[in-house]
Amino acid sequence: MIKLDLSKIEFSKKDKWFNIKLPTFLTSRLAYETGVHIGDGSLPLYKFRPNIYRIYYSGNSLSELPFFNNVLKPLIKELYNKNVKVRKRRKNECAIEFGSKAIFTFKNRVLGLPIGHKDKISIPSIILQDKKLTLDCLKGIADTDFSL
Repeated sequence: MIKLDLSKIEFSKKDKWFNIKLPTFLTSRLAYETGVHIGDGSLPLYKFRPNIYRIYYSGNSLSELPFFNNVLKPLIKELYNKNVKVRKRRKNECAIEFGSKAIFTFKNRVLGLPIGHKDKISIPSIILQDKKLTLDCLKGIADTDFSL
């Protein structure tokens, strides 16, 4: 397991109130969740409200609703101690959206996930250091973005 440097992470008052936890080691579960984020997640950028720290996952409700409810929701709770709700939006969209400065900055500053559009997203270099973690990340991407 790879030890993570959490020194650049900022916790908001709400993060402390809700007892948000961050992983201290890069585990298979975190690598998998990072792959899910690469596939269906984002760290939206709000130009007119720069202090908004939202984490967003979006999928097709016809094919991914059970995954969001049975896999992603419990995984977020396990990794970050964050309770989230899966919502159906629009005709065929399901989503998880929540705010956390600590989780947002962790995903960006520690894992290297981009803020805003994911035009040039790749597997984070910290995950590529370990073959098993890379495979776990690829499983997360495959579970959200691949189809036959």
